[in-house]
Amino acid sequence: MLKGLLVIVLLRVVAAMSLACNCTGRCVVETTTGKYSGVEDQDGVHFLGIRYAEPPVDALRFADPVPFVPDESTLYSATTPPPSCLQYSGVQSEDCLFLNVFRPKSSMKHEKLPVMVWVHGGSFYLGGISDPVIDGAKLANAKNMVIVTIQYRLGAFGLYDDGTNTNFAIKDALLALKWVKKNIHRFDGDKKRVTLAGQSSGATLIRGVLSSKKGKGLFNRVISMSDPIGFGFNKRSTSVGVIGAMMANVTGCSDIACMRGLPAEAILEAQAVVIANGHATNPAVNYAQPFSPVIDDVLIKKDFAQYVSDGDLPVKVPLLIGTVADEANAIVESALPTAVPVTYYPFVLQQFMSTVRAALIVASLQFVPNFADPDATRHEAAFVAKLFYWTCAVQRNAVKFWTKMGQKVYIYEMENGIEYPATAGLTLCGPGYVCHQADLEVLFGTYDVASVTSAQIALSAEVQERWYQFISRGSPNSGQYVNWKPIQYLLNLNLLKLGQEKIVKTLYPSRCNLVFGSVVEYDYQMYSE
Repeated sequence: MLKGLLVIVLLRVVAAMSLACNCTGRCVVETTTGKYSGVEDQDGVHFLGIRYAEPPVDALRFADPVPFVPDESTLYSATTPPPSCLQYSGVQSEDCLFLNVFRPKSSMKHEKLPVMVWVHGGSFYLGGISDPVIDGAKLANAKNMVIVTIQYRLGAFGLYDDGTNTNFAIKDALLALKWVKKNIHRFDGDKKRVTLAGQSSGATLIRGVLSSKKGKGLFNRVISMSDPIGFGFNKRSTSVGVIGAMMANVTGCSDIACMRGLPAEAILEAQAVVIANGHATNPAVNYAQPFSPVIDDVLIKKDFAQYVSDGDLPVKVPLLIGTVADEANAIVESALPTAVPVTYYPFVLQQFMSTVRAALIVASLQFVPNFADPDATRHEAAFVAKLFYWTCAVQRNAVKFWTKMGQKVYIYEMENGIEYPATAGLTLCGPGYVCHQADLEVLFGTYDVASVTSAQIALSAEVQERWYQFISRGSPNSGQYVNWKPIQYLLNLNLLKLGQEKIVKTLYPSRCNLVFGSVVEYDYQMYSE
């Protein structure tokens, strides 16, 4: 008996040593989708490009993802970043359903660590997990947790709707989450402490996951960063009747068999037409994320906001949610590269809000340009768009999420940040502004130390600590910073102004509570319900 126990103990020690990857430069872990060799650096051992699904090509293009079936005799390399899903530039491939796992040095102790699964942004047609800004190594090592970053099909490849099947991007994410549930313990992750986190359209995709009963039990908490909640999901009349019709007109295809037979470039060309002209063709196609989750009555039965308002969201978990101070500046500058006279202000609003809504906004007298500001038109238009598509929409849904779901909700606005490389050079995203994506290097710690201020470094440390505490135990507090309480009611949001170490009860209450969502309806109220 004693001999048998000794054998068991020795086997466990050997297994722990193998899992801990006490290696020089390489490491091997066996998963349900194959045996992979990773790479070790100063931050830990990482696995780049693990397959979680079969390549979505040929018969699997525009089809539900299928778990990858490995060759049991093959040792797969996971030492270099995978290609991104098909888009317009960069290293890309239609064969792109990969994920990365970043494990910290401290996991040598073989303890079960909290896990963050990250969903990248990019308006559903850009981005990927090879972006060095969202490399999870430094964050994993700094906070002693496991980071997983996942890829999902983009644009038409991920959200094309032929009237019978769609939402492939969301199904990709669900399959990746199932992989995490089955395998994360092999990387010292705790499958009982998994937080699903994402930024921009990544956070929108998370809304899709929360809106499907198939997301139940796959994660414990959600972090939503800069989600443009003002945009809703697409109804089938939009995804099939408008977007599908536009793509059919460009490709000449009237059925899914024809679409599967097209060169990938032809689909990207049709996708580009939708992105460029969809909103002008029909305002139900939003101009920021024309390819969005679809209310298909199978995976998703109604818009996220409607689920929340009705109190029957399929997945109910605690939520940490927020925005940055200048969400819409980059969008406004991309449309208006230079200042324009303030007399054009009503017409500029129409470009972002529609003619009817622009008139209502002007009539509300809540958004009046500062005539002493030589760039007043762009500044005020960016402020309106920020509140409408991000800040106020987030507040409205966060409060309802708390009241209807019975879950704790922590809400913030980031008042400082680190400029994302893609917005470098924009006058409305320079010093003094916190543009969309300026929160990414803050969270992941991937900034160049020589190019940031001490205040930005301090902000990064605070965000990492608060996010870690929420991921680990459900509260973004550790005693190091001001105490941050969850939302209590509409006029006491307990909103944390990150970068100012300040809690406020309300943020833009007259605009958010009296104008947007009531006098001026959100897209999801007009086109998704």
